[in-house]
Amino acid sequence: MSKLSELFNREGADGVELFRKSLKDNDRNATGDTSRSIAYTVNTTGTKTVLEIRAVGFPSIQNLETGMTGGQVRASDPQFADIERWAIARGFAAESADAIFGSILTVGWNVNLPNRTCVNGGTFGILSNPREEIQRRIRNTAAAAIKLDFLNIIKGEKKDIDFDLEF
Repeated sequence: MSKLSELFNREGADGVELFRKSLKDNDRNATGDTSRSIAYTVNTTGTKTVLEIRAVGFPSIQNLETGMTGGQVRASDPQFADIERWAIARGFAAESADAIFGSILTVGWNVNLPNRTCVNGGTFGILSNPREEIQRRIRNTAAAAIKLDFLNIIKGEKKDIDFDLEF
């Protein structure tokens, strides 16, 4: 395994935990499904190694940060497939799920909750802060490794640099 693959595997595992912690700390994980869906993969093709952290089965996870207006929400959105279970996890009566969903469809997400810091009911930084932290850590680790490789090249102990990093 290359140094870059090792770095990406370590940061991928840590990154999943950073995202999960952010969801929990911002009270945006009622049923736990979103947290459980977050996973990472590291793929190498030729000289290119890619780290991908994503929410499997939640294509609209970015909405946790940006929020949604009524016109943006569709009844077929997977995030609303089990609105009754979500309502119960949030402490609402199961019977209120249809009314909550109707309100989401027409008005959008509730912007009056304490954890809703963006205009359309999203939570600022819930995804961007962990993503930026992961990128910062990878850049710093890669920079240190490249610097060490470069010093060893100057000393004649090495012939090339082991990292090829893109963001």
